[in-house]
Amino acid sequence: MLNTGYAIYAREVLTRLYNTDKYTIAELGCYSAVDNPKRFDVPWRLYSNLPSSNEESQAYSTNAGYQFGEWRFEDVCLDFRPDVVIDIRDWWMLEFAERSPFRPYYHWAIMPTVDSDPQQEQFISTYLNADSVFTYSEYGKDTIEKASNGHINVLDIASPGADCNALQPVSDKNAHRRAAGFVDDVIIIGTVMRNQRRKLYPNLIASFRKMLDENKEIQDKAFLYLHTSYPDLGWDIPALIRQYDMGNHTLMTYVCNSCAHFFPSFFQDAKMACPNCGRPNARPPNTQVGVTPEQLSSILNWFDLYVQYSVCEGFGMPQVEAAACGVPVLTVDYSAMQSVGKNLKATMIDVPLFAWD
Repeated sequence: MLNTGYAIYAREVLTRLYNTDKYTIAELGCYSAVDNPKRFDVPWRLYSNLPSSNEESQAYSTNAGYQFGEWRFEDVCLDFRPDVVIDIRDWWMLEFAERSPFRPYYHWAIMPTVDSDPQQEQFISTYLNADSVFTYSEYGKDTIEKASNGHINVLDIASPGADCNALQPVSDKNAHRRAAGFVDDVIIIGTVMRNQRRKLYPNLIASFRKMLDENKEIQDKAFLYLHTSYPDLGWDIPALIRQYDMGNHTLMTYVCNSCAHFFPSFFQDAKMACPNCGRPNARPPNTQVGVTPEQLSSILNWFDLYVQYSVCEGFGMPQVEAAACGVPVLTVDYSAMQSVGKNLKATMIDVPLFAWD
């Protein structure tokens, strides 16, 4: 139901397991409500994690971890009695299943995001207690096997893949861009990253400004494209645009909540009028209202270069999606970006200094 990397990966895995016709499947939807009609869009059983009454909401709000599934997990175990429990998320999202009184009764298969080295000892302790461990990247596998002195035997690297039915290069890039309102000689350097603190939007915008200042000949035709959310938990995007005088050089995606039209635009605050239906309901995409894989393909195909500029990544799926569209990738030589970048034959950004140096 969400447009997050976890949600997409889980949906792909569950669909494939379901289509084998070998397994009885249930999903615990962390942000699913019992009255959401989209619950019935999937063919398997879906349990909703969100509270369904004011009394439940008060109890739910007392523990920040309840939002990740802990709120309903014991009830689901009692009702569904799973033989296998699968989780593919960060440690703080999945660790509650280790503490469950029903832990002895299911095979616990996990694929945690490993985005830094060294890992916290508590993380490694949890992974040691799982029955099966997978990782998103070679970097993740090497990191947790080293941290556990080889006691965590990672079964395999189960990296996500791009939907190549939807994400592929266009036959005529100039024509594709013209259809969106771009001129032929425009240079677009883009990124697809959620607006979180670990995504280095200040550094990216500042670096782009420096590039423009040092290359006057491209100032009139070079643009930084941010496919991201605003407002969100991370950076004040408009403040950064003002700080670095990037108002005429920063493009963003807007999606209309009324007619689902998506389009590029210079930043127009958190809401603007939709050029398709005229209603003032176009907003930057977020985890609730985003773009389809086909629409993302259209956006990525506007780019001349894709940049993943982040402190760390558990994987960094948009890098793979950009590569599937034939867009060159520039990424950081650290964390899972190191593995993904090398596999994609991307251009790597050296890290001259780490926080602990």
